[in-house]
Amino acid sequence: MSLNISLPWLTLFAILSLTTGLVGVIFSIILRFKQLAFNHTLSAYNKEILTNSTVGIGRCLIDMENELQKLAHSQYNIQLNDPMRSTYQHATALLQKGASIDEVIQTCDVSRVEAEFLHKLAIRYS
Repeated sequence: MSLNISLPWLTLFAILSLTTGLVGVIFSIILRFKQLAFNHTLSAYNKEILTNSTVGIGRCLIDMENELQKLAHSQYNIQLNDPMRSTYQHATALLQKGASIDEVIQTCDVSRVEAEFLHKLAIRYS
């Protein structure tokens, strides 16, 4: 069986084959460039998201640190202005000097339970 194909048809077939191959290569190149452009855009968005997240977390940490400092300052002021603080300090000093629980109750105007508690603390930490 012999193929009897004329030269013009062979030429046309070869041109069509080459054209189809060339279109495929061009399509692949275009797709690759689009993929690279998409990856570049995605990378830029990822960097922006990461930067914004980092900045947001940093701001949150700064706000939390400022709030913590305010709370520490408030606590310090409350402790300084606590009228019982000086009473307890005076009672502790009396107990460390050897005063009895009854003397502390009369001098410092604290309850027996408070005086006994302070006495136990004074014994433990002296």
